[in-house]
Amino acid sequence: MRAYLRSLAGLLAAASAFATPIDRAMLTSEQLGRAVPVQNVSFDGTSVVGDVVNRTGYTIGDIRLVATDSFRWANERNPGTDDPSRATTITVPGPVPPDARIAVRAPLSPRPPRADGHFVPRMHVVSVVRIENAQ
Repeated sequence: MRAYLRSLAGLLAAASAFATPIDRAMLTSEQLGRAVPVQNVSFDGTSVVGDVVNRTGYTIGDIRLVATDSFRWANERNPGTDDPSRATTITVPGPVPPDARIAVRAPLSPRPPRADGHFVPRMHVVSVVRIENAQ
């Protein structure tokens, strides 16, 4: 699990390093999560899927997301050594107008069959770019 958290932190840092944030102001993760939430997140057998909602009031693009399929051990006090959790980053080029919703898909390998826990899919936006002069 520690290796997973380190790799997820690395993915988040790498994904965040390349973007120009909305309105040229840095937003906290919480603020970005409210402005551009991901809803209806699930795993369809081959991908983590969800709907990105633009609540910013601006047209946005270059939406960078982190999708995770975290494994939760049935016995968290004595977890196994083989953690099948995984994560990936994707970029949605846009444009996504204000108050619009766009379906996104982050491909992952199929889940291995496990009886010692369950998977929890998640997806969140790590950065977006405001598109100037969008018509």
